[in-house]
Amino acid sequence: MRRLIPLGVLVLIAACRDESVPCGTAQCRQDAVLAAWAADPSKGAEAIAALPDAVERSAAVARIMEADPSRVSELCAALPEGKLRVRCQRTSDRPHLWHPKTKPVVKGMRKAGGPRSHRLAPERPRTSGLLEVPADLGICVSAPDPHTCAWARAMELAAKGEVRQAAARCAGIEVEEGEADLWQAECRFSAAEESISVLGAKGYPGGVDLCLSAGSFQERCLIHLARDLASRTPPADGTPGPALESTVAAAGVIAQTWSQDPAGPKFVDHFWSMALGYAFQRAEAVTGDMLDGLPERVQPHVHSAAAWRLMKLQPAPERSLQEWAQALDKALRARSGRPERPLAAVHMPGLGNLWHAGVDEDHPVQAVIYMGMGRRAASEVVAEDRLIAILEAAARQEPALTQVIQAATEHPSLAVRWTALRLKRTGPPPYGIKRRPGG
Repeated sequence: MRRLIPLGVLVLIAACRDESVPCGTAQCRQDAVLAAWAADPSKGAEAIAALPDAVERSAAVARIMEADPSRVSELCAALPEGKLRVRCQRTSDRPHLWHPKTKPVVKGMRKAGGPRSHRLAPERPRTSGLLEVPADLGICVSAPDPHTCAWARAMELAAKGEVRQAAARCAGIEVEEGEADLWQAECRFSAAEESISVLGAKGYPGGVDLCLSAGSFQERCLIHLARDLASRTPPADGTPGPALESTVAAAGVIAQTWSQDPAGPKFVDHFWSMALGYAFQRAEAVTGDMLDGLPERVQPHVHSAAAWRLMKLQPAPERSLQEWAQALDKALRARSGRPERPLAAVHMPGLGNLWHAGVDEDHPVQAVIYMGMGRRAASEVVAEDRLIAILEAAARQEPALTQVIQAATEHPSLAVRWTALRLKRTGPPPYGIKRRPGG
């Protein structure tokens, strides 16, 4: 939809195009560039290129970034190397800055056990004391671009565990275009992520505090913290070692951080559901090595990730439900004996949520988080739980393994049977879903 252009903006555009009307100040030229961008981004880009020096071009891009972050990726390459270019490139990959706000998180537990939604939020009202930290730009007060300086400085401080000082830099951000609250929240979000990037699990409590002060980005921020910690989980087809011990320790830090909130177990399970996803995504074969180094209660997450990975490594659309069950059982009995190996960079695909909040919440089946992106039924009977994991994985193949799902619609287990019927009714996830979790 074409945006309406205010009269004042039209005047600026006319001035920019009319050589008889001089634009003798940097401010005038910046305003004209912004007006041109609002009318036609291609013309705006041309106007930026025509600015007299790199300082003015950078300032113009910074203002456009604040006003129109969804399109700024087109301009990043024209910036000189430096913090603004880094911020520009990062902003272009942050769709929460321009997407509509998400719906409120459905909270509470189901009567049969498990969460009513896979999404993350504290159960009890909880605010961050960092919201009360006074604004203090520090050395950024005299920087040519105080916003970018404060954003970068906040991340540096958070990486050292100095979250109050980081929050102060974020609170000092002011913008000429857009909403200051949005960019202050984004600054806290970025600082929270940096605390995990550098400090690992030690940075989680401070990162949570920053997330809780990140306004409408709170949920995404909390998901990113868990995802970034989970992404450090080693391949599942190796003997448990120090890296897996670190993952177990990270789960302990998450549990401690949320120990006073009824949602604490959900935060831990959400973490494990992603951690096992990363572990099996890195695995060259599905084995049960990781079971030897994990608490028994995380087995459902092993089943989910192992079943999904097995279908990727062994594509066999002709296999029956029973054959898949036998293959998964055989794989999880096997041990590779391989030592832990360095982490390879992997992305978890977006697997979609096929059990939406509010659907069949009174049905007597237990729920568990599914790979950080949804829920599935669970069973305390290992064989049944593995069948459920196979069904969920079958529904997420392209195309879905409908014959596998159909075969379970009359299974004697209530949880297995209900899962098959729900997946038939829901259908496969849309192929256009985001291919990385928690974005």
